[in-house]
Amino acid sequence: MKQLSTCLILVYFLLGGYLARAQQSPNTVDYRITYDATRGRYIAYVVPNYSTPNSNSYNTGEDELGGTAQFTIKVPASFSITAVYDLNGSWDKQPIRLGPGNPNQTYTTALDPNYNYFVIGKAPNEVNYGKFTPGALIGLFEFTGNGCFGEITPLPPGDPFILAADTDLSFNVANSFYSRSGQPSGGNQAPLEQFRAITGPAAQCAVLQANPDSYSLTAGIPASLSVLANDTQNGQPISGTVTVTVSVQPTIGTATPNANGTITYTPPAGYSGPASFTYTICAPGQTTICSSAAVSLTVNAVIVATPDQSTTNAGTSVTTTVLANDTRNGLPASTTNVTVSLGTPPAIGTAVVNGDGTITYTPAPGFSGPVSYTYTICDIAQPGQCSSAAVSLTVNTVIITNPDQVTTASGTPISVSVLANDTRNGLPASASNVTVSLANQPANGTAVVNPNGTITYTPTPAFFGVNSFSYTVCDISQPGQCSTNLVTVTVLPSRPLPQGDFNQTVRNISVTGNVLTNDRESAGLPLTVTITPTVPPANGTLILTAAGNYTYTPATSFTGNDAFTYQVCNTGAVCATALVSIKVRDNAPNGNDSPIAQNDQVTTTPNTPVIINVKANDSDPDGQSLGTPIIVTSPVNGNVTVNANGTITYSPVSSFTGVETFTYQICDNGSPVLCDQATVTVSVRSNPAVNQTYAYDDAYSTFAGTSVTGVVSSNDQDLEGNIQAVFTVPVRATTSGSLLLTSTGSFTYTPNAGFTGTDSFVYQVCDNGPGPACTVATAYITVFPANGAVDLSISFGPAPSLTATLASGLPITVSNVGTGNYAGPVSVTLTLPANVSVAPGFTTSNGFTCSVSGQLVTCVKSVSLTTLTSETLTIPVVAGLATVGQPQTFTVNTVVPAGDATPANNVATVTTAAVIRAPIVQLLPQVYLQGALFGVTSSTLMRDDLRNLGLLPTNHPYTTLNPITPVGGLTSGVTSVTGNNAIVDWVFVELRSPTSMSTIIDSRAALLQRDGDVVDVDGVSSLTFNQALTGNYYVAIRHRNHLGVMTQAALALSPTPVTIDFRNTSTPTYTNSGTTSYTQVVLDQAQVLVQQGVAMWAGNALNDNAASFPHNVVLYQGPNNDVNQTYQQVINAPDNRLGRPFYRLKGYYLGDVNMDGFVVFQGTGNDVEFIYSNVVKNHPGNSFRQSFFAIREQLP
Repeated sequence: MKQLSTCLILVYFLLGGYLARAQQSPNTVDYRITYDATRGRYIAYVVPNYSTPNSNSYNTGEDELGGTAQFTIKVPASFSITAVYDLNGSWDKQPIRLGPGNPNQTYTTALDPNYNYFVIGKAPNEVNYGKFTPGALIGLFEFTGNGCFGEITPLPPGDPFILAADTDLSFNVANSFYSRSGQPSGGNQAPLEQFRAITGPAAQCAVLQANPDSYSLTAGIPASLSVLANDTQNGQPISGTVTVTVSVQPTIGTATPNANGTITYTPPAGYSGPASFTYTICAPGQTTICSSAAVSLTVNAVIVATPDQSTTNAGTSVTTTVLANDTRNGLPASTTNVTVSLGTPPAIGTAVVNGDGTITYTPAPGFSGPVSYTYTICDIAQPGQCSSAAVSLTVNTVIITNPDQVTTASGTPISVSVLANDTRNGLPASASNVTVSLANQPANGTAVVNPNGTITYTPTPAFFGVNSFSYTVCDISQPGQCSTNLVTVTVLPSRPLPQGDFNQTVRNISVTGNVLTNDRESAGLPLTVTITPTVPPANGTLILTAAGNYTYTPATSFTGNDAFTYQVCNTGAVCATALVSIKVRDNAPNGNDSPIAQNDQVTTTPNTPVIINVKANDSDPDGQSLGTPIIVTSPVNGNVTVNANGTITYSPVSSFTGVETFTYQICDNGSPVLCDQATVTVSVRSNPAVNQTYAYDDAYSTFAGTSVTGVVSSNDQDLEGNIQAVFTVPVRATTSGSLLLTSTGSFTYTPNAGFTGTDSFVYQVCDNGPGPACTVATAYITVFPANGAVDLSISFGPAPSLTATLASGLPITVSNVGTGNYAGPVSVTLTLPANVSVAPGFTTSNGFTCSVSGQLVTCVKSVSLTTLTSETLTIPVVAGLATVGQPQTFTVNTVVPAGDATPANNVATVTTAAVIRAPIVQLLPQVYLQGALFGVTSSTLMRDDLRNLGLLPTNHPYTTLNPITPVGGLTSGVTSVTGNNAIVDWVFVELRSPTSMSTIIDSRAALLQRDGDVVDVDGVSSLTFNQALTGNYYVAIRHRNHLGVMTQAALALSPTPVTIDFRNTSTPTYTNSGTTSYTQVVLDQAQVLVQQGVAMWAGNALNDNAASFPHNVVLYQGPNNDVNQTYQQVINAPDNRLGRPFYRLKGYYLGDVNMDGFVVFQGTGNDVEFIYSNVVKNHPGNSFRQSFFAIREQLP
């Protein structure tokens, strides 16, 4: 849409042109300036030489309606124009001084240095001047001057300054006036100038001028005021003798004239505030020549603010009455005479000014110590009279402790975070801001304060029951601020600590293990397993012994996840349960198999996040890469986050302890993508008071006869950060293969010849902490049977013959030539050569689903290939125009599955014959541009001013329209041609879909001749399109600053050039309403009537190109108008150094509505009046003749 400076009535929105180009209207006007001595203002008038109404059919009312106007004033060189005030219309309020001797102006023409000039233009919006009568004065605007220096007149016609300004500055300064009465209608009609001459005597003013004064004073101190310093006599500073009197005394205080022309003002004692009086100066002996002016005074008050101090406790607000010790003019300050505001806020905490003038300070949470802020008081009557002071505060610390209760097992020390529920200044206390000490020891055990502020309680051996002790917390910065509380410890009898297990096997194969290998008892008592599981497996049978040994047999053909829950008890009959997860896998991996996700276990302490490397024990039988884990089911008592490196962070909820689980999914990058899921078990245990270390079960897989390596310690952990080491001799060795185990946990396992199934070993890990701490875990290894041999190959069918822009089928076959079966899916990746694409809309072929990314086409079919079978698909490809005359090479490949020993036949190439060109259409349209027909009434040829002035660009200006058919620059000699075939300008031609008028099939730039022919860049040939094939198309022509036009119907086009004459009124053209008449009163008219026929509407200076209808409009007034674009181009022209709206901009610009090579915004012959004529007079749809009517482009 057009970009608008909304207020056209503001600075410099004036119109103009060039005097030599303007023809005289029969309805003329004159200009005049008078001076009103009583108000000291000059008035500029238009004096009509005709009456309203008149014979002009566009102004039949009583009132005259005016468009653009320019009023240039000739003044003495010392005269300045100020305070321009509108009477009719909106006029320039800050005209620039022109003429010899002014900055940035050089004149080669000799001009009288005694004169300067001011150009004042009217905004282009239409104005009602009222009724016109010959000789009547119609006020336009008024202004004041800076003194009396001589005659003030409108610029006379023929004044030398008119030619000098145009020659040296390209300024269009002649007087100008346009109205409805002065302009005839017609699409060819150029606006007619109505200004004729100046009339009446020159304007002059009085000689004595008193000017207002203002002063600032201090209460109680008289001041001598030099009121004559800015007064003038005959336009110059007063140098002679004048009389000075006080004509109006001040309402408060006294004013006394002095002999030297000054006036002494004395304010009353104690007063502050405003005061004023009026003085009069008169010429000596000429009492009728006088002038008066006002003197404005400000008597400033004296404000004093005094510092304050206060004290409060942490977390408690304190209010300070800051005004209690402050004064205004020596008396107590209060909210009735001053305002209170915060100056520098406190560095910590907040300070708020209350309605009664007090200030409330609120300490920041947790803060104690010294703090300060400043405040400012200002006089209400004189807000600039202010004083500031500081308020100093002391915030005392507050310590609060709360009782603690914890539970531990017999013989197990426990660390108590006593500070966890204690506060310092309302915030959590920590060892960084408080100290912890014991107030007394427990009766049955010992308590020790740790450096981190925790207290470790160790129960007496064999004790269980309730015990307690007291502790004290003191502030570090204020040690006298303390609090004491009680810790109660419940010591439970010892209990088993079972840890979950997992195992794996293959279909129809039993697996054994022992659940007790990783279980513990807090007091070291023996453990016994209940032989009947608490929850039996759902998809198999279980034999469980009291020693923890078990044999699990999966149900026939079952694969997937199974589990059982067992119970373990100590000799004290205290029991606990744990889960054993078993994954049963397919025992015949083949082709693209699912990855193997192994269960994970990890331990953490309350409120402590833990990072879990879940992928460390996951693998893929085909060796494919594994993606990022995806959370399937979330934990109940914590949150999980998948990290960028593939690990998962588990964060328990506050204070939670217990066992937590969640499930994740891992996928490979095969085709199709296959996935597997695993469960992560997290044990959240109380902070251990003694050194501990953890090891977790592991699972691995391999094929029969193939060794497997791994690191069993990769998922083990030590919460204290101690270093773990693995015993190289396993606690229990493997039974069906050999094992090599190192202290770092790395191992190599080689299955015995012919063995398939599950093997395992138990290993021990110890840390280097106190004790040290040791534990055991089991590693399970599943050995799969070996896979058969698969051999995939891919090939092309016969190479197709390619025709540019037309689709051709490319047949492809994938075969399994091996001895083993391929599980699928079948995938194909085709690499297209440059400038070749797949046919639009192609997505499937023979059950294959296809996708396109750049030059890669990927097709997948979920099907298996048994030995010596194949799958075939055909991909339609389209060669672009750039490939014509060149052979094209295509490459295709399929996946190389595991065991495929001949990858060379998984890739194939084919090269076609040279691409041939498809038949394309040609066109020879004809059209008129209204802008090039303005002023042309006796010829059928458009003006070629842009060519004559050498302004046509070598390359077309339509790159933003994204032409489909590229064109080069102007062919040599084209701009030298004259006569009928001379070039007027560049145009843009579009061929649109017969089924969707807004869809562009092909487009290109072209040249327009004077007779209306649209030709190729050689200046003579018909237009050729690269993409459009023989068929039916809507034909549209667009121009950079004209509204486009399009055929009403889709026309048959072929390689034989077709002529479409848009110049003829009988050629059906598209309109949004479907009306094709050029005389009906309709809102939608495709083109404008001209004497030669019809032409594209001129005036689209901003060239909207909006996304929806109407894409472009011609607007004279209101939001998004074209007039403002003309203004912007003129005012921002680099050579318009003075930034004047009456500058004449020469060049190739959108604002050049009449295409004469100049953008003229203000003055005679301006481009804006062409837009006005089209909107108000030339469009039959504007039945109300409103200047805010919009001419809409008729393109869908």
